Amino acid sequence: MEIITTIVNKFQNLDGVELAKMFGSEALKVNGKVFMIVMKDGIVYKLPPDDVPTALSISGADYFDAHKNGKKMKDWIFIPNTSVNKLCVALAEKAYEYIAAPEKSKKEQ
Repeated sequence: MEIITTIVNKFQNLDGVELAKMFGSEALKVNGKVFMIVMKDGIVYKLPPDDVPTALSISGADYFDAHKNGKKMKDWIFIPNTSVNKLCVALAEKAYEYIAAPEKSKKEQ
């Protein structure tokens, strides 16, 4: 999808960002921690708790269930390809900022 390509291109050349594999898919990491996974059927973000409701408001979005066993991952949101839109660019920015932030900043949220 064009929007997913745009998102990946936007982040992959930033300082501290690297491509990696997670759950058999391409992932983007910042400072060694994953903030986004590009899967064949959608995109997954690690979001700050305050942004989770916005992400879940997207049609088809849900908490990410990495192993498809009903154990959904807190603050990890899956958005299916059919619902990826321009809001997903903003969510990618939120995920990047959240994971790139020092640990102290995250605990204050």
